Amino acid sequence: MKLFVFGCIGSGKSVVGQKLAKRANLKFYDGDWDLTREMKAYIACHEPFSERLREEMALILIRRMEKLGDNFCLSQGLFRNKHREIITKRIPSVLFIWVKSSKQAIEERLRVRLEHIALSEYAKIVNPLFEPPTHEHVKLNNTGNEKDLDFQIGRILKKLRVGQT
Repeated sequence: MKLFVFGCIGSGKSVVGQKLAKRANLKFYDGDWDLTREMKAYIACHEPFSERLREEMALILIRRMEKLGDNFCLSQGLFRNKHREIITKRIPSVLFIWVKSSKQAIEERLRVRLEHIALSEYAKIVNPLFEPPTHEHVKLNNTGNEKDLDFQIGRILKKLRVGQT
């Protein structure tokens, strides 16, 4: 099973990805681990990625998924439909899971986030650039309620016939 968790900065992608991976017995991988030095510099300067960097990141993620094999859950923002579609063409068996959160829930999460590369100020600049998916995906609404999150994850995994519900 190949799961790709995506969404805005602060939506809870990593938490959702880790929970999915644990319950489905998959390898978890945070796409931020593959950010290049140049990408990190853009983030540090509160600059949105250029189109070239977005394309480079999509290719980096494709290579990573190929290395991860058949059972993984990867989380990464991947803001543009174009780049998610590139991944789908190269890895057609990947299932995209959109973690959607309200602006308020994102702001609350980012307020307590202290040691992540993308903090509140950067999120305010780049989150408005996120394109809601036009491709096939499963949507998970992350309200911040742990029980509701676990219920939705269980429902997704039941639909995929793995994990516990």
